[in-house]
Amino acid sequence: MSRKAKTLPAFADSEHVFTPVEPSDIFNRHDFDQTVHIEFEGRMFPAPANYDTHLTAAYGDYMQLPPEDQRVSLHNFTVSWR
Repeated sequence: MSRKAKTLPAFADSEHVFTPVEPSDIFNRHDFDQTVHIEFEGRMFPAPANYDTHLTAAYGDYMQLPPEDQRVSLHNFTVSWR
């Protein structure tokens, strides 16, 4: 993936960007021009200023937890911590 990425235009020259985790999630590069810091689990992280728009489009009411019996990962990968 790194080799392929090096053949593409630089971030600053691109109109659209995507993540390697979900290549179907394509974003307008300008969505990342302005950032805000948000707290997550006691730490502060930079996020696109319009993060709410993206999260709502992807997950609906993302601030409302689903019922406990429906809380399952929808990711197609496993992460482990050493």
